[in-house]
Amino acid sequence: MTVGGRDGHIQPDRWIRRVREKNGEILLFENVGIQCLFLGAAENALEAAVNILQDAGMEKNVCISLSFEEIRLGIAGDQSRSAVAAFGMNGDFSGFLKEKAGEYGASLLISGDAASRIPGFFSQYHPRRLGTFFLKQTETEVPVYEVLDGEPEVWRRRKLFTEEIFEAGLRAFEEREYLKARMAFICVLKENP
Repeated sequence: MTVGGRDGHIQPDRWIRRVREKNGEILLFENVGIQCLFLGAAENALEAAVNILQDAGMEKNVCISLSFEEIRLGIAGDQSRSAVAAFGMNGDFSGFLKEKAGEYGASLLISGDAASRIPGFFSQYHPRRLGTFFLKQTETEVPVYEVLDGEPEVWRRRKLFTEEIFEAGLRAFEEREYLKARMAFICVLKENP
């Protein structure tokens, strides 16, 4: 999981507390956030993310991403000074998704691989598919979802209100029917800029 602030305004002490409450490990501090690792249940990462967003409230400056990938874990340094190091097949896919979250105006993005490891994901949470990314390193397509839980109620309602039109636009875009997709997204933006 990668957590960051869009405008440099961050509260890492509160984020760290939420991560540790759900048995996560802090891997490193970035210039605008933190990277965490959850070795247990994937739903712990999602719950920590939702709690962080609820703490942020109406401040739309936090963006979080979750991904699942095979990693190699090791210790760098010596006995007096060491740190956990993690290397993934897809580089920093979680960090990449965090940047995309800002572009899409989303607070929380999750990869399809991570979502598939959370029991009841589609029934217990409010996800909306944003599209698919092609990962060159593994030559696989990964669906990406926006999770609306943790966002203020008014923002969630706006997105859910336009969900059908949004999905129709997404399908049209993927089928290369760009005019149809454009018309759908214009309708979405009228209701929820």
